Amino acid sequence: MSAAAALSELPGRLEKVFLNTENEIAQSGIYAVNFHTLGLPHTVVIDDYLPLREWGTGYKTLFAHVGEDSGLWGPILEKAFAKYHGNYMHIAGGDPAIALRTLSGAPYTDFYHDAKTIDELWDAIVEHDNANEMIQGGTNGGNDTQTNADGLVLGHAYTVLSHAILSTGTRLVKLRNPWASESFHGDWSKDSTLWTDALRAEVGEDLANDGFFFMSIENYHAQVAYTEFNMDTTDWHTASFLKLGDNTAAENPGSYSWCGSSCTRHYLNLTSDVEQTVYVTAHTWDNRGVSKDCRISLGDKPHNIHVPHENYIQAFYGGSRQLTPF
Repeated sequence: MSAAAALSELPGRLEKVFLNTENEIAQSGIYAVNFHTLGLPHTVVIDDYLPLREWGTGYKTLFAHVGEDSGLWGPILEKAFAKYHGNYMHIAGGDPAIALRTLSGAPYTDFYHDAKTIDELWDAIVEHDNANEMIQGGTNGGNDTQTNADGLVLGHAYTVLSHAILSTGTRLVKLRNPWASESFHGDWSKDSTLWTDALRAEVGEDLANDGFFFMSIENYHAQVAYTEFNMDTTDWHTASFLKLGDNTAAENPGSYSWCGSSCTRHYLNLTSDVEQTVYVTAHTWDNRGVSKDCRISLGDKPHNIHVPHENYIQAFYGGSRQLTPF
């Protein structure tokens, strides 16, 4: 849901995920959703049978809810994502940038806050926000039922919507909780005494608890563990290739301490007649839909890698690597 919220910031991007473009309830009960598998477009078809639970005198969808306008896109998108990975249990938690890459094919880079200064993080947010790229932040710890001292949900993904600099010089990050409600009560939250009517007017801030809230960049750097930036690929040109029967490991084994020769070191040479920036992503099968009995361990450390698709490349290189323009 955080990934969908980030994608929808720019009109038209989320709409491309759905084949049912009439924006109407399908009388057939059939919906089709465009995902990306191994970086390539892939359509998932589902029906509109949704898991429900009793709610008051009626029923409510068990996970993503039907919108107040009776919109089904949230539950439909979630069901397609669950089918993509095997079932609903397999999509409990995960990396928000990989979810967004599944929705749009967009590569990503990530910032771990403990390795970046506040100014470096701010500059990255400003750069990517101004480029209409998709930004998400994640907190460590807990299981999304716990909060920190300021009420920020732990083990949770937030969408970073925008940035603002107040007339006082304070740098703010605007976030959205995909739950459409928020418990954050730290500095610059909805009820913070730091707000004046004039400052609220500068950012269009209101008091509604609709999941939107502000944090100072200092607070965001300290309380959020990482920020992920997915590129806006709307006007990009792409190419891809599939490698089967890969025997590179025997010829060129890796040397990482955690896997030794079980790793594979690949080389990709690119040439271009024009100066450009190229993003390269490597994809392997995700292990969400694979039984733990089918996973293996490398060395003395267990890893979520399954046979025969040893997919740890996704965890290490599943984002993007920017090459120097040439």
